[in-house]
Amino acid sequence: EYQYLRKFRNDMHWTIGTAASYTNGDSELYGDHTGTTLAFFTQFDRRLFERLSASRGRGGEQYTLDDTDKESEPVLRAGINYHAGKASYFRASFGQGYRYPSMAEKYTATSLGSLNIFPNPELTPETGWSAEAGIRQGYRFGNWSGYIDIAGFWTEYQDMMEFIFDLYLPDSNTIPTLDDLGFKSLNIGAAKITGIDITVNGQGQAGPVILN
Repeated sequence: EYQYLRKFRNDMHWTIGTAASYTNGDSELYGDHTGTTLAFFTQFDRRLFERLSASRGRGGEQYTLDDTDKESEPVLRAGINYHAGKASYFRASFGQGYRYPSMAEKYTATSLGSLNIFPNPELTPETGWSAEAGIRQGYRFGNWSGYIDIAGFWTEYQDMMEFIFDLYLPDSNTIPTLDDLGFKSLNIGAAKITGIDITVNGQGQAGPVILN
């Protein structure tokens, strides 16, 4: 992995980098496979005004499995941070992501007693995006100080991968048996996760004792 950082006079930072990895898998569970990952990323961070800063980045990765199965996906990320007051901060961010199937998810074939795990060579990568907006407010009451952080987030996935328990027949003419019952990693489709996260942090002193 290599990363280069350049600082400019106008409060702008430029980060650029690349990474590579090679995996050689030799397993009784999923056989012998090799994987290569090549990645590239760049990001600009800049203070736009006295209290407002922003960042924007791009990246991409190519994954090759057994020199034949190749996948690549570009991603984008962006964010802003606004210092509203002495101890008040607003933030918002957006980012894309993806995950390639591992060797184990694609090719594991084993039995644990009556429990079976089936391979799925046709498994495809999952992609998604996530957005968040939040506020952090610092506070001080006597000997106590800390912050309250409230954030809302929204995440969506496409072709999400998950191990599913079901009956998996080798063909439509096969009579089902217990040997066909087990888990297989599948692309289950779209998924959405939304919510609100609240964090309260503080430190104070009660007599000689410091509390967190």
